[in-house]
Amino acid sequence: MTIKQFLLYGTLIITMSACANESIKELKGVNKQEGGMMKAIQVQQSYIVAFKKGVDVLSEIEKISASHAIEVTHTYTTSIHGFAANMSQETMRKLEALESIDYIESNGKMRAIKK
Repeated sequence: MTIKQFLLYGTLIITMSACANESIKELKGVNKQEGGMMKAIQVQQSYIVAFKKGVDVLSEIEKISASHAIEVTHTYTTSIHGFAANMSQETMRKLEALESIDYIESNGKMRAIKK
């Protein structure tokens, strides 16, 4: 093993250890109000939310943001009318029931592949 490899692996181990410690700290503080019992933590996921035709995109995003736990990351006003946001699956299910929403899909990275 070269010195470069040793330093690289050492840095990687230290970084992973620090991240794990932060995650454990977060978990220890979860739901202390519920008698120390822990329940599943909702994972924030990224979704694309498309509005139905005729909806004022910006005002609807403002209205939804005020009443639901979402973090809007992008706003779309040309090819589709809607937004991308980080939210829990539970919040996504609530948004699906809104009259102004046409559809919601998981957001992700896409890339072309060689045939």
